Amino acid sequence: MNLSHLDRDVANIALEGRGTRLAFLQDSGFVPWPDAIAYIAECEKRINDAASFGPPHLLLSAPPLCGVGSVLREIERRGAMGSGRKRRAVIVEGLLTFSEARVTHLISVVLEAAGRRPRSSIEGEQQALRAIRDAGTRLLLVRKIDQLPDKQIKQLVRYLHVLSVRGDFHLGLTSSTPDVRVLAGDRDLAARTRVFEFKAWPQALWVVEVVEATLRRYPLRQPSPVTPELMTVLFGRTHGLPGGVFGILKAAAAHAIASGAEHITADTLRCAEPPFPGIAGRRQVKGLGS
Repeated sequence: MNLSHLDRDVANIALEGRGTRLAFLQDSGFVPWPDAIAYIAECEKRINDAASFGPPHLLLSAPPLCGVGSVLREIERRGAMGSGRKRRAVIVEGLLTFSEARVTHLISVVLEAAGRRPRSSIEGEQQALRAIRDAGTRLLLVRKIDQLPDKQIKQLVRYLHVLSVRGDFHLGLTSSTPDVRVLAGDRDLAARTRVFEFKAWPQALWVVEVVEATLRRYPLRQPSPVTPELMTVLFGRTHGLPGGVFGILKAAAAHAIASGAEHITADTLRCAEPPFPGIAGRRQVKGLGS
């Protein structure tokens, strides 16, 4: 069987049964694009270099479906140390109240990521900060801080900034609001934070290259040519948002494996249902699992 259209490690998976290939597809490897590469590089500086250049903190502003979740998971993966579960980068999912950001909650998340039992209460912040340092955390990624009311956002960010200084770690904050209001009114914090922004992909050559690289990570036994028609359908359904692009491609690949088609076409993409409600209608590919 000629599997030269796949990356070498994926070609080995493509020889396996349907169930194994579908399971692999759920975590088939991260394929970065230029904006993501730049942001990941800055995060890695803070993970690996205690004296990183530039502002110590990062703020990523991006509307929904711009691929923030997958980028942060890749940063967390790269922050793994050695053979254990110790993490130098830890994700804290969206906070709905300021109290969730208190050190007792953060320490629970960090310790759980490090493979230890979360603690429901800590006797004092010094003990909690010591535990964070012992866990090896260098970068705390806090998602969707803009979910909080304006007043609580400012309170949260200032608290996290002070906490990071005492705990000796950097912050990576994400917000879906493009006006980066989380830094408003705090000149010191603004000066200590580098701002990134993810936008919809332009229809440029490198986009085709990223799609081709993504398809090499899907264990399909037949090649899926990236034709102008396929790209037109892909961008028509996703508006160029990275999260939508990857979602629809993965949904189409799952259908191609489950149905035995073994490749993706423009017609497959027209009816593939991505795992993001509302981005491209409510059509469902027959036989495609959730």
